[in-house]
Amino acid sequence: MIKRLKYENKEEAIQHLKDKGVIGENNEFLPNTQSVVYLGKIIDTPAEYNEEGEIITEPKFKNGYHVDVMLKIGKNFGEHELSVDTPIHKWL
Repeated sequence: MIKRLKYENKEEAIQHLKDKGVIGENNEFLPNTQSVVYLGKIIDTPAEYNEEGEIITEPKFKNGYHVDVMLKIGKNFGEHELSVDTPIHKWL
């Protein structure tokens, strides 16, 4: 079961994953966790550069701090769950 999640920041994400039994106190995977990917900030609009490689326009980021989790069982992450049509990260 893959879940795509969004939080205000990394600290909130880690605490919620601990509270939900995804990771342990030392951030280790718990038995039903297969993978956790801390994506962080996701670029919505890439930066633009001139010919010298200098930034003309800064990148724009989607709101929040993003995390993908892969679990052996279903879990409800409530308001943190996202429905994503084109994920930035995929497992092979």
